[in-house]
Order: sequence, then structure tokens, then C-alpha cells
Amino acid sequence: MLLAAAIATLALFLFESSFSNAAGFLVGSLAGPVMLGWFLADDNARRAAGRYGDWARLPVRRLASAVCALGWILGGVHVYFLAQELTR
Repeated sequence: MLLAAAIATLALFLFESSFSNAAGFLVGSLAGPVMLGWFLADDNARRAAGRYGDWARLPVRRLASAVCALGWILGGVHVYFLAQELTR
């Protein structure tokens, strides 16, 4: 997910705004929830196997869900600006 965010940030600086908004939408709204699903499936497998240790102060599942929700919201912002660019 960090690599996808880095690629999207690079696209923001190098390409025109419609491409960067499309990349931001794809990473935030599509890739983020898919990666969250993969993480939760792996997390469930580790919990079921009994070889799991969660952070004491901040639960990892809650943190991953919050990061995904933030990415989804920002992906929505990108799709708004992409629609605005395409309808001009």
C-alpha cells in the first residue's frame, strides 16, 4: 500500500492533473480496499494458527481499517476533481 501511495504521489507531480486524479482514485478507492481484504485474510489466518501478537496500545486491524477508510475518502475527492476536469 505504501508503494501504491508513493506511485500516486509521484504521478501527482509528474503528469497532468486528470491522470493524477485518475491514479489517486484508483489507488484510494480500488486498490486500498483490495489490500485491506488481503491483510484481513492474512490476519485471520495468523490468529487462527495461534501465532499472533497484536500491538498493545493500538490494534492493527483498527489501524488498517482507518487507513483504508481515509484512502477511500481521498479517492472520492480525486474522482470529484477528475469528473470536474473531464466535463470542462
